[in-house]
Amino acid sequence: MYPVSEAYLEKIAGRSVTTNWYGSIKTTIGTVYTFDPSIIVEGSGKITRQICSSEDIEIGSTCAAELDISLYLPNVSRYELYKGTVTLFFQLKLNDQTWETVPVGIFSIAE
Repeated sequence: MYPVSEAYLEKIAGRSVTTNWYGSIKTTIGTVYTFDPSIIVEGSGKITRQICSSEDIEIGSTCAAELDISLYLPNVSRYELYKGTVTLFFQLKLNDQTWETVPVGIFSIAE
């Protein structure tokens, strides 16, 4: 588990939270595109994970995660993004109105 502050743990256990997702896309030619919630297509984000072999992590087992997200990126060719990487971050607004950021992962672009 990623180490977070006590304020984060307190807020995430609460009834109402404000969150953000943001990140960057790096193409195979080195171009970097950043994105924030304003260009994420509403309702499109989904992360799934799977442990191959059983439900427990064992020696030799494989963990895989899949990010499914749609972004509004005008003037960017989908072919340019193919085989690039997406670095994703999650933010939680704390009680003192500051944001705490947690890295989610780095995903390879396949489709």
